[in-house]
Amino acid sequence: MSTSKTVAVFDRNFNVRCPTAFTEAVDKAAAKRWVKPAAYIRTAILDRLKADGFEPELGG
Repeated sequence: MSTSKTVAVFDRNFNVRCPTAFTEAVDKAAAKRWVKPAAYIRTAILDRLKADGFEPELGG
C-alpha cells in the first residue's frame, strides 16, 4: 500500500514583534499540545487564514 503525503517546505522566516506575554503563552500552549512553538504558531496562522477565506498551498 502506497500513501502520498504532502510535506510543507519551510523556506522563509516570518519575524513578528510581540509582548513577552504572547511568547510565554505560546510556549505553554505548544508544550500542552506536545509541539514546538513554531509549529503551534504555523497552525494558528493557517487556521486564521482559512477562517478569512485563504487556502495557501503548502506542498513542496
